[in-house]
Amino acid sequence: MGTQRTRKTVGKRARRMARRPAPNVAEFNGDRYITKADAVAFLASRVKENDEEERDPRDRCRKLIADHIRRGLLATNAGRLQVAELGRWARERWPGRFDDMPARGVGRIGSARGYGRSGEVYGIGLSANLADCHQEIIRLVERERELKARVRELETTIAQLSPDAQRYRENKVKNQENARKPRRR
Repeated sequence: MGTQRTRKTVGKRARRMARRPAPNVAEFNGDRYITKADAVAFLASRVKENDEEERDPRDRCRKLIADHIRRGLLATNAGRLQVAELGRWARERWPGRFDDMPARGVGRIGSARGYGRSGEVYGIGLSANLADCHQEIIRLVERERELKARVRELETTIAQLSPDAQRYRENKVKNQENARKPRRR
């Protein structure tokens, strides 16, 4: 009975440590999620030095990924890594080795604009992915059209209510003057 237990444990370890081929970067999409094991295999294939055994860069990458996840420098979703997030992290860690990999930009403000009437200022975070930038531009142009239509609507309402507001102001001034006069008893 004791030998069976040992064999199962050894078998699990042997399966877990089996060589995993590195995934193809051409198949990567920035929104796709991959397992940590695939991420380790891919990173190790790129950072391996000529004289190193294959196991050394895999161990180094696995430990580095685990440490950076624990410290909050690399985000996960249910234990899986987003390819764009992994690409951003790998480019920062090893410049020049992962330039062909999709990467998501860090949440920086690319520009800021404000509308004079509302006084609100908003920032636009730019993505490192060109397709995402195009979608954001299209969305912002559509939003601008909606806001311009709303401004025209409100200007029409203001024009309709202006005469009433002017009469109210005149009546208010007249009432204030009458309130200052002595009252008849």
